[in-house]
Amino acid sequence: MGGHTGAPPHDQVYDYLKARFPHHPVGISHNCAVFAAENILGWFPARLSDWWFMDYVPQHFEKVDFFGMSYYGRISHDPLPITYLNHPHKIKELGRKHDDIWEYYPEGLRTCLDRYWNKYKKPIIITENGVCDESDFLRLQAIQDYAAIIHQAIGDGIDVQGYYHWSTWDNVEWHLGPSMRFGLYQCDPRTRNRFMKPSGALYASLAHSKKITVHKHAEMAF
Repeated sequence: MGGHTGAPPHDQVYDYLKARFPHHPVGISHNCAVFAAENILGWFPARLSDWWFMDYVPQHFEKVDFFGMSYYGRISHDPLPITYLNHPHKIKELGRKHDDIWEYYPEGLRTCLDRYWNKYKKPIIITENGVCDESDFLRLQAIQDYAAIIHQAIGDGIDVQGYYHWSTWDNVEWHLGPSMRFGLYQCDPRTRNRFMKPSGALYASLAHSKKITVHKHAEMAF
């Protein structure tokens, strides 16, 4: 690395990579969410979470060629975080749409895109986005919802240069094991056989044709 320069570790690594590969873009992947309060007790925890995750953390990784971000949903507080995984009854009482872990809030992707585009004015790559959905029905809707949001954001001038759906096939979550389903392909953990889900076919159509069939017969071009 050429010795300690006093620069933050991220900046040192960035400089090292650019020196070795000057024409390759270097960036990060920042985990984003929309933090909201359900009542007065949740106001401060939500503001603190928002500041920590959405402002304080990314400010340590600003030396980049692109801003990478992942997004999965909205996290409300009352005062503790509310997720379907930990508090399914609260999500149901609030009447919120949800996948098997989080509140489903696709509008939040645009909120995060606007926030970081306005702050950094650097190209954005969505490095993770999807839903935890064993049934695959919500995933079919999510692909349409998120594609429409990204399409509109690009039309409004946000430089979105890439999108990665999480995940190609059902994976092993850090602390939940193989029980949660994120994949476009169903994966049998015993045999490792993989089978395309309907969402996989829909995503393939979008990837190859830059068109997606939405609301029965309408088509959206990208």
